[in-house]
Amino acid sequence: RCGRGGRQWCSKKRYYSVIFSVWPGKLNGNGCTSAPTPAPTTAPSSSCVSGNNGILAKSNDDVEESVTQVRNLKAGDIVRGFDAQMNSASCKIEAIGNFGFGEVYGNFTADHYVYDPQSKMVVQNGKQDTMTVTDKYDMISDCPLVEDESGKRFGPMDSDFCGGKMKNLSWKNYLLLYKGILRVVRKTGGFWFDLSSYTNMEMVKKFAPNVCKNMLKCMKNKKKCNKLEASSQKFINMALNNAVKKKT
Repeated sequence: RCGRGGRQWCSKKRYYSVIFSVWPGKLNGNGCTSAPTPAPTTAPSSSCVSGNNGILAKSNDDVEESVTQVRNLKAGDIVRGFDAQMNSASCKIEAIGNFGFGEVYGNFTADHYVYDPQSKMVVQNGKQDTMTVTDKYDMISDCPLVEDESGKRFGPMDSDFCGGKMKNLSWKNYLLLYKGILRVVRKTGGFWFDLSSYTNMEMVKKFAPNVCKNMLKCMKNKKKCNKLEASSQKFINMALNNAVKKKT
C-alpha cells in the first residue's frame, strides 16, 4: 500500500496505491514520487451475498466440485464464473469476508449488483424474491462474475459503493471498476472484504461513492487520477479502523 502524509514511494519502499495498481507508475531516475493513497474495494458497502447461497466450488484438497455455502468458502477456493468475454470459467476467490447479519432477497441484498442477461447490464438485485435475515458475505474472484447454483451471476459490488442513485452499470464500466478493485486487493490484501476493517458503515457509505466515481475516471484516463487520491485518503481517514490504517 502507499504511504500517507509525508511518506514517499520508491523502489526500496514498496508502498502501493490504487493509482499505481490501476496505472503502474514509473520511477524518475533514483528519486521517489509522493505516494497516492489507496482506494477501497467493495467492502465499504454492507450489501452482500447470503451465507446460505450455494456455489459450485472446490478447494485444493477436493477432486471434484460440489455445492458449497458461501459462509464456508475461503480465499483460494475455485468457483464457477464468467470472464470478461462472458465465457464460462473456473475462478479463484481472491478475498472473502463476513459482513454481519441482515436482510437478503433471495440470495442477495436488494442493492447488490447482479448480471442481467436480457439487458446485458449489471443491475440491482431488487426485492422481488423472498426476504430472509441471515449472515452476509462479500467476495471477489479473479473473474468479474461468479455463478451461484441457481445460475445467477454476481460480482463484488453493489449500488451503495457508487452511490444509491446508480441503479445499474454498463458491462464496460463494470469491468473497469472490477479490474481496478481486483488490482488493489492483489497489491494490498483482502482486508477490504471484512466488516471488522471498518469503524462506521455510515461513514463508509458516505465516502465510498466518490472513490467509485473517481476510480472509474482514473481507469478510463490515467490523466484523471488526481481526485482518486484525495477521495481515497478521505475514505481511509473516516472509515478504516486504526489497525487497518497501518496496512495502507
